[in-house]
Amino acid sequence: VNIVITNRQNQEKAKQQAFEETLLEIEKAQNKIDANLLYNNEKKAKDLLEENRLKLNMIPEERISSREDVRKLIEKQEEQVEKIRRVIKLPIDKQIADFKVLNEQAGAQNLSLHEDIIYLGDSGQRSIYKIDLREDINTANNDLPEDASYLDYPTATEEGINFLSGDLIVSLKKQGRRETIESEAIELPKNDNIISMASFNNNLYLLGRKQIYRYNQASDGFGSPSEWLRSNEDLSRIVDIAIDGYIYILDIEGNIKRLLRGEEEDFSNESLYITMESANKIITSQDHDHIYVFEPRMNRLAVFDKEGAFIAQYVFLMENIEDLDVSEESKKIYILKENSVYEADLSHITD
Repeated sequence: VNIVITNRQNQEKAKQQAFEETLLEIEKAQNKIDANLLYNNEKKAKDLLEENRLKLNMIPEERISSREDVRKLIEKQEEQVEKIRRVIKLPIDKQIADFKVLNEQAGAQNLSLHEDIIYLGDSGQRSIYKIDLREDINTANNDLPEDASYLDYPTATEEGINFLSGDLIVSLKKQGRRETIESEAIELPKNDNIISMASFNNNLYLLGRKQIYRYNQASDGFGSPSEWLRSNEDLSRIVDIAIDGYIYILDIEGNIKRLLRGEEEDFSNESLYITMESANKIITSQDHDHIYVFEPRMNRLAVFDKEGAFIAQYVFLMENIEDLDVSEESKKIYILKENSVYEADLSHITD
């Protein structure tokens, strides 16, 4: 009996010693991570973080709750992950518009910024809302045509802001000092589902599940669709499109493909260390120096340069954000939540 007890004691002692050695290894690795981050060796830091993550995940919950030194190691791991993710925690507290003031039944959606004016559609109230950031004026245009049922995928051309409504393009156009809402029929592609829309050089591009379709602007509206993609691209997990001369398509995991003349170009957006699962919007244009990817479920906006290098990611201290857009000129993010628009600063852009 004494031998059995002694063997068990020795086994427990060996386990405890191995555990203490593991903790020491984690601590030493964390010191190396700090050094690698200091000298911008992110690849080595990421590798060490992953090794530590696996070791920390093996620690039983009872050890975590009973050992302060273990909890400190876990806290340090989280801090280092945030550093390598380049997290900017962003409070959202400046409200610039509340459309409930204009209409108690408002249901604003699909925020889009163009030339210092924010546009939002409201299918339920058959309205297009406008925030003039220069004049600090909020207005609503309620003259939606009878044949327009909803307002999706706002995108700007020289004539105004355009929404897709079934087989119609609904446009808010400026005519002198007045603005009018007009609609025109558009020939939708057969046997495909449209999931987003963008514009470039006043031409419209509709993103489908099978193809990207270009509509050239003509004197009497937009012409018939032409298939823009020449290569066989799998669009089954693609969620959005943006154009700056190149076409960028975004999938639900936050991966970006860059296309030119219908063919895929070499482009690799850098890993965020913790990947996305529900990205739904990509923002860029000729006026942007960066590419932005929005993941509303995680309240974050990732920023890349035009070659795909990861710059930063904003984590909003506000939940249930519905949509957003970015002005690099004014260094602002404009955010839609529950019929209100908020403003926050872009801090990654320096003069």
